[in-house]
Amino acid sequence: DGSDEDERHNCAEMPCSSTQFRCPSGLKYNSRLRCLDLPAVCNGVANCMRGEDEANCTRRNCSSYQFQCNNGLCVPLSYVCDHDNDCGDGSDEPASC
Repeated sequence: DGSDEDERHNCAEMPCSSTQFRCPSGLKYNSRLRCLDLPAVCNGVANCMRGEDEANCTRRNCSSYQFQCNNGLCVPLSYVCDHDNDCGDGSDEPASC
């Protein structure tokens, strides 16, 4: 029921293990959680709310059916202007949308 994850237990301040990356903004699927397993870092998928897990990664070449985010992340072209910050840096949602 998630009662062990609520704010009274201060889960947001719990340290991550040595095999985890800390997402200061929380995870996309549960903003109260902060720790992400290391294999999910720099894998081309922004798991942290603000994309911190994909920041400072080696820039990859996106395919012709992908959009190159300003932070180096590749997302499907269909994600551009869909009103969701898929890149984590907002570059897939420019003002021109």
